[in-house]
Amino acid sequence: MGKQRKAPNKEDTYTPELWKMLEWVGKKFGVVGIVVLVVILGWWNLDTIRSMPGVEKAYSYLFRSSLPKPENGKFNIAVTHLVGDTQGVAENSIITSIQDIFPFAHTKIFDRRIVEGDEPLLGVEQAQRILKESGFDVIIWGETIPGAQSLLRLHLTAPININSTYSKRYQKTEDQNLPNLFWQDLTNILSLLAVTHQLKTFDSSDVRDTKEMEVFIFQLEELLKKSKIEQWESNTRSLVQLLLANELAALGQTKHDKNLIERAIPIYEEALLSLEGAEYKAIRLNGKMNIGAAKFILGSLISDEHLLLESKKILSDLLAGSVELDREERASINNNLGSIFNSLGQIRSDASLMYKAIDFYREALSDRNKDEAPLTWIETKRNLGNVFFNVGELLSDPNLLNESLSEYRDIYDLRYSSQLPLKSSIALVDIGRSLNLLASLQNDKKINDEAITVERQAISEIIFEISPYDWARAYLFLGNALYFRWSLSHDKAALEESIASLEEARKGFAMVGSDDVKIAEKNISLLKSLAK
Repeated sequence: MGKQRKAPNKEDTYTPELWKMLEWVGKKFGVVGIVVLVVILGWWNLDTIRSMPGVEKAYSYLFRSSLPKPENGKFNIAVTHLVGDTQGVAENSIITSIQDIFPFAHTKIFDRRIVEGDEPLLGVEQAQRILKESGFDVIIWGETIPGAQSLLRLHLTAPININSTYSKRYQKTEDQNLPNLFWQDLTNILSLLAVTHQLKTFDSSDVRDTKEMEVFIFQLEELLKKSKIEQWESNTRSLVQLLLANELAALGQTKHDKNLIERAIPIYEEALLSLEGAEYKAIRLNGKMNIGAAKFILGSLISDEHLLLESKKILSDLLAGSVELDREERASINNNLGSIFNSLGQIRSDASLMYKAIDFYREALSDRNKDEAPLTWIETKRNLGNVFFNVGELLSDPNLLNESLSEYRDIYDLRYSSQLPLKSSIALVDIGRSLNLLASLQNDKKINDEAITVERQAISEIIFEISPYDWARAYLFLGNALYFRWSLSHDKAALEESIASLEEARKGFAMVGSDDVKIAEKNISLLKSLAK
């Protein structure tokens, strides 16, 4: 027996004679001809003509509104006209409910109607085309169920890269609101959108734009704060919390903002308490690693030994524990333990702790490959360069400073063979810093000139909007190198340029809220007293 087809709805039927006339006019004169015909017929008897089935659909298509524009920094939700909802009662009810439940979202009615028919996938494809054209995040479409006033068959379709569509019959509650199941499904889609956005952003750029990160954090916080607990599946909420904590910690590290990292730590802890199920074992492990890393970053920023030791215990326990670690997990823990020992060594002025850090970094590099994972390789190479610089400064040892230069130059050389030009350019800042300290230890004008040249090149390559902290550091170290030039030659122009560079550094640090602004201000005050 052949597949039984549904009886067509009135709105999907056509008057053959009228449709043939519209088709002939369309072929002969195009869309303009159809518009003129409909207008003429409408002038003769608009209400009668528009009510005719063949004209009704053509008229709706020709005179439908353009798609609304999405709003940056918000989740954008579209609701189409529902099949069978001739007065728009159901669609308006959905819009009102979404605005009540998700007040942070940008919700708009689309002057479109998507008919599922006998081929459900065609409806999904049409919905995804509309999403792509509009730039919205999710589209709600469907139909009212004939004979059941409170029953809707709705589809929640996300963009093609999410590949997620919920298609269900949702029974309205007694107060005519949509049920919790609908809100859970919509929340899940918004959560998937958030995760996909984060992965896409991470994959597409080696250095993320801090403004984009701030907007994304705002979206996640609004999703968590202004949605009701019953809308969430518990694990989905925990996953979004972990994502938010990761973003806060990453932005805090980028901007050297302790407040952001302080906000991240309790969110990590709450999420891990609620995340259940064997399938989330790897995510829980990653979350524990991230708590340890966040406590280390915060401890380093505020020179808090207690936080650093807490972080050390968390990470050491993971490294020695029964959970089997993969290569990158092991490398990440060793890298962070190296950073903890480096920070403790700086706080205590203890070179032996810094040498332990060197061992941890080298162990991490044994598991990290610049060709397979250049980002993490660069991270550890830079950390290794930093600890060589720190212990070289502590011991006034030129050989250790040359070791730091070797690590930084390995990173900068990567600019020729990778898609990581910004990360490589940041290494110039540290190369210039090491050169200037080496010049001061050896009283060498030639090395000092090289340091100044390198910092100027770094400033020309680093984009403030993308990496503001490193941009400010470049100006700080340029100012320091110019000051050393002045100390060798008493060149007044060098002193004036040094002050100007430090002023730029002060502005940059102030804009990102970094405590390093105090270092710039202290140096400016000193140099201005010398200029008198």
